[in-house]
Amino acid sequence: MKTRISVTALLLATTLFAACGGSSNSGTHPKLDLEDVREAFIECKAETEDIRSCKSYVARAINGHFQIADFNHPETKGDYVDYDEIAAIVDASGDWRKVGEADDQDALDEVQQHANNGKPALAISTQPGVGNVALIVKGEQVKSTSWGLNCPTAAIFFPNRPEKSFIGKTLNYAWSNPEGIELYVRD
Repeated sequence: MKTRISVTALLLATTLFAACGGSSNSGTHPKLDLEDVREAFIECKAETEDIRSCKSYVARAINGHFQIADFNHPETKGDYVDYDEIAAIVDASGDWRKVGEADDQDALDEVQQHANNGKPALAISTQPGVGNVALIVKGEQVKSTSWGLNCPTAAIFFPNRPEKSFIGKTLNYAWSNPEGIELYVRD
């Protein structure tokens, strides 16, 4: 019942957002609860057999969590881009700044501080076959023995393992090593 209410609330918020002209890529997005978006994503994946479905939930989570409109779909009002389009958008945008790679402790520190200050921060995997995007969220860094670094707190939605998606664990739970993960912030 809670999931149905959460999904209904999410759909209502999305509808209201679209009705207010929120599909522009400038401006802000209404605040969304990450847990509600994660639950809706898991439900979407459970209801489909097409592995390419439900790819816009990462963009919805980023826009709603950080209250930005960077990842609204440019042609479909009220919709979002697929997660595999986010890296190209960030790279082409003048609003996002690359702070480094995930194997650099200073860069990891910077994205965590940025998120703790309420500003957008992302980790984007550029490795073929493991491409995904994680939101850096407010929290404490934790030392990862596998990475050998203090890792920021994150939220990630796994397209092939939606039930493993999480909010509030560190980046080393998303990727086994920091190789090929780029870190970005938006001021």
